Amino acid sequence: MKNKILSALLIMLLAGCASPHRVASPKKLLVVTTTTGFRHSSIPTLEKVITQLGASSGEFTADFVQQPPGKPRDLQRNATPEAKATHDTEEKAWEETRVPVKRSVVVAS
Repeated sequence: MKNKILSALLIMLLAGCASPHRVASPKKLLVVTTTTGFRHSSIPTLEKVITQLGASSGEFTADFVQQPPGKPRDLQRNATPEAKATHDTEEKAWEETRVPVKRSVVVAS
């Protein structure tokens, strides 16, 4: 299923790049590759391919939202008590190293 989604994304990107209409400035593409639990090994390859497609076509630039560095993997449902304790320790240590983000709310008038 994931391969079909990735293939469909690449086909859409290629179809968009083959368009005869040229845009004055390249479109901006935001690609989110953060995951929970399982992380497919093809994600870094996908990021490179999308970047290369954009560079070679000139149609778009790509920005990536990637996995936070150092974030522990999600805990498995059937984890042992020892694994849960280790995960809790790692998660707490990771949370303590994060910089708080100020969030602002814009209210439309």
